[in-house]
Amino acid sequence: MKTTSKRMITRFTMAVLILAAVFLISTALAHAETLYTCPVTDDTFINHDRPDENNGTREDVFVVERKSDGFARFDLSSLPANLDIEEIEKATLKLWVKKVEEEGDIDFYLVKSDWGEDTLTAQTTPDIDWFYFATVSLTAAEEGTMVEVDVTDELKDWLDGVVTNYGIAIRPYYRTAVALASKEDANSTGSTSKAMDIEVALPDPDDPCDCPPGPKGEKGDTGPPGEKGEKGDPGEQGPPGEKGEKGDPGEQGPPGEKGEKGDPGEQGPPGKKGDRGQRGLQGPKGSTGPKGAAGQPGLQGYKMVPKSEKRKAYKGNRIILYATCPDNKLVVGGGAYTTNWNVRLYSNNPGNTNKYWMAAWYKPDNAGDGYEYEYKVYAICVDPPPLQFLPIKPIPIFPINP
Repeated sequence: MKTTSKRMITRFTMAVLILAAVFLISTALAHAETLYTCPVTDDTFINHDRPDENNGTREDVFVVERKSDGFARFDLSSLPANLDIEEIEKATLKLWVKKVEEEGDIDFYLVKSDWGEDTLTAQTTPDIDWFYFATVSLTAAEEGTMVEVDVTDELKDWLDGVVTNYGIAIRPYYRTAVALASKEDANSTGSTSKAMDIEVALPDPDDPCDCPPGPKGEKGDTGPPGEKGEKGDPGEQGPPGEKGEKGDPGEQGPPGEKGEKGDPGEQGPPGKKGDRGQRGLQGPKGSTGPKGAAGQPGLQGYKMVPKSEKRKAYKGNRIILYATCPDNKLVVGGGAYTTNWNVRLYSNNPGNTNKYWMAAWYKPDNAGDGYEYEYKVYAICVDPPPLQFLPIKPIPIFPINP
């Protein structure tokens, strides 16, 4: 009876210690955080169709494909002084979507040079990083809601001085057209709208449980041995142990006597194909074969339709020209040409009706701004072929010199 009582006491003590350890671990893992808000100081957009226009006082930040790009910069002074960036748990950019005219994606880029909302125009666009760091897809369901973008790494780079805080650029991707709320929006402090900001999550300094564990203490001295207990009753025989692992093979024995010659084995599979032999001498020319069937008729009525214009271009502008075939012809090819080496040709293809050829150039920087250059586009048109030979796939020819 004494042995059984001691075992029960030992098991109860172990259970209490395990519950205490679980409670201490759960308490140590409890976590609280403090949220800081970094408000927007500058928010505006540039209009590529009106390169001299400033929109710093507008209530909307328009992001429209081939027309306008958004810009925003934020005040980080609300964050604690001497903040260790490794303490930043998360930084979230919040934007209020006022209107979704055309569903699509908007991309976010770091701005690399200084700007201000009171002076920014399409002609004074700052330098922008080549690569976007985040993308958000907007549909009609997001209209009138807040969308969030993770900017934790970007905020850390600003605070650590890896890059200067010139804010972000917001650019559309393919037919996207949305309106975001700016700080000038009369409803930007209410429930129907909200200006952009960055919300930063940091550990709560007043949380007594949000701290790293202390150093491991030194091992205590060994206590005195306890009194020898009474001899317990013999326990029941335990189950047989698991089968042991297979032992290592023994050393190789001496070779046996040579056996008699065995019967020949079956024939093995054929070997791999050998290398190809050298080419033989050319044989004599054969007699002329019979005349083949007539081929399909070729395209008729070839005509090249040019279109030429002189235009001025500024940084961020897009120039688009169309060369249209006559009503009774189809386009089978085309090309483009310009004397302006400061623009980039990003579209040189037929229209979706096979009736015209389209070329589009984009000006990525300020080189040659304001100078007038000639832009040309050509459509190669032919008479429609018989129905059994349709469709015709137009091919681009670039560049075509007049």
